[in-house]
Amino acid sequence: MKGFMNRYHLTLFAVFLMVWMLLSVSAFASDAPKASYTYDVSADGPVHVTIRPGDVRTILIPVTAENIKASDMTYDLAKDWELFRYTVNITQTGDNPTLSYDWPEGALPWPVKNSDYLQESDKKWFTDTFWVAGPAEVTIILPEGAEPWEIRDRDLPHRQETGSDGRIRVVFTIQDSKIISWKETKNMPWMGLVYKFPWANKYSVYGKSPLPLYYPTVLGKYPEYMTKLKEFYAANEEFYATYEKRMKFVPPHDISINIISWIQGYGGAYTAGKGVYYNYRGITSFEWPPIKFGGNLMGAYHEMAHAFQPICAPWYIGGHTWTAYWTMDYDYNCFPTIAEVVKKKQEGVKPDDWMRGAYEMFKAMREQGLVPGLWYKWPEDDPKIKSFPGMEKYYRGAAEMQELASAYVQLTLAREFGDEFWGKYYKTCLDLGASTDIDEPIQQKLVAALISRAAGKDLTSMLEKLTGCDLTVTLDQPGDNLIVNGGMEEEGSWKLDAWQKDAVMSWDDEVSRSGKRSLRLDCPAPNDAHIDQVIKLKPNTPYILTAWIKTKDIGNGTSGASLCLFPGNASRILRGTNDWQKIVFPIYSGDTGEVTVGLRIGWFSEPTAGTAWIDDVELIPLFSEKGWKQLLPDGR
Repeated sequence: MKGFMNRYHLTLFAVFLMVWMLLSVSAFASDAPKASYTYDVSADGPVHVTIRPGDVRTILIPVTAENIKASDMTYDLAKDWELFRYTVNITQTGDNPTLSYDWPEGALPWPVKNSDYLQESDKKWFTDTFWVAGPAEVTIILPEGAEPWEIRDRDLPHRQETGSDGRIRVVFTIQDSKIISWKETKNMPWMGLVYKFPWANKYSVYGKSPLPLYYPTVLGKYPEYMTKLKEFYAANEEFYATYEKRMKFVPPHDISINIISWIQGYGGAYTAGKGVYYNYRGITSFEWPPIKFGGNLMGAYHEMAHAFQPICAPWYIGGHTWTAYWTMDYDYNCFPTIAEVVKKKQEGVKPDDWMRGAYEMFKAMREQGLVPGLWYKWPEDDPKIKSFPGMEKYYRGAAEMQELASAYVQLTLAREFGDEFWGKYYKTCLDLGASTDIDEPIQQKLVAALISRAAGKDLTSMLEKLTGCDLTVTLDQPGDNLIVNGGMEEEGSWKLDAWQKDAVMSWDDEVSRSGKRSLRLDCPAPNDAHIDQVIKLKPNTPYILTAWIKTKDIGNGTSGASLCLFPGNASRILRGTNDWQKIVFPIYSGDTGEVTVGLRIGWFSEPTAGTAWIDDVELIPLFSEKGWKQLLPDGR
């Protein structure tokens, strides 16, 4: 953990500061005194909280609250480690009731390696979640030197001020609202604040890779919490072993990133860097076995499924489609309650009936022309789809049903080729450096090609029948090479760009795969260096980039030598010393059609040393005779 955190210790930490204090009262009159909440975030992490509850009689504060003080009021506390909170019952004795406390872990960084959601996200960012019932005013006082980056207000009125001490304050105003029970918090106003600040590392870690669980250091003094943490870690080891056994492939953890979702109904869980990270508040709700509420354990199993998900997979293969398929048997055995599972078994319900039913509904709607193919975008909020007979079973409507129906396609392929097929699919995507972040219907055709490659035979007709999508590819050209001097016979349009100046590009007359020479890149010290060629292509069109690469003494870190589509995408990575290997890399030209392709050693914030040679480079249209042949399995 120390190395992980130190590596990204500069500048950006995001704070999703939303009010964790949840007011549980019957109803507020529109003329009720306004409550106020002040969260004063100190420079070293802890938060001092001051609450003036107005006419509120019950409030919730974190179970880790310290130095609780009150004036013009008396109170009693009821501790609940399952929900990580105190219920505070108030009796007002004066005109200005006030409660204050210190929140020792209230604004700590979550250990996120990278994020698609924030700029400069190779720096740390962190979140805290909380809600407030109104009418109320919420003030967040930033540490000295902190700057707001983004205010997420959910349409709540807010203002920004600078106090006499020079610290920035963001003030949210919450109108009248009601809250009756914990489960209704999802309907309450919430607010968020993202800001820059160089936070210190205040996290501890329990367990070893690949499943470390991170938690604030301050929680180590709570035996109730540590007991749950150890149980949770043991269960996660079991989940990991289960997926590894089923998929027969363990994905590298450095690419399992940016998956943020919900666990146990109370907080977030995500994969980042070298493992799976869970909300330390939600861990206390964990139970094994899940007799009382199967959703607690189901959430953990669900999040683990995300960690084994190909990062290039669109929603109809990845996301909750992926987790629906992988947790199918687990749902049946443990969720939502043991009693309900027994009932299902007595009624003869099978584990896959839920997604099979959704698939049959898709076929019925397709026959009536209400929806396109299963892998295409469906019309949103179509009343005919919403009112289709049986749709009420799917609590998220068409989106939920479409995910489950798509998961049925995964189930069908697994029945044909075994569970390990999806491990092969993952490895296929990884070996190619494939990206499916392209427009449909090209995206669907590329996914069908990747599935066929994983299966070792053409499955286009089978997938067309299952999905109702047109996956046929028309090959309308032979496929000319668009790279200048791809055979490296003569010097041409290649240029060197490097982070450190000691990188050297040269033409090597003594090393080649074919012809007389190859292009060589030397990085004597760790670097991010690339030999590039800028090419103007047809916009929004798929191409295939292939090359032969030879390496010597490339470092064994998370990066290596690769083909790249600068700045963001890379092919399969070569590390160490390798003889000539062919690299196949599908790319997409984007809106402008101008791309920068080439050979790269190292990566952003992941410098690597070594030497690489490149020869016989080709860039050809994917939908050409030569291009399509490079992608599909032999024998098509």
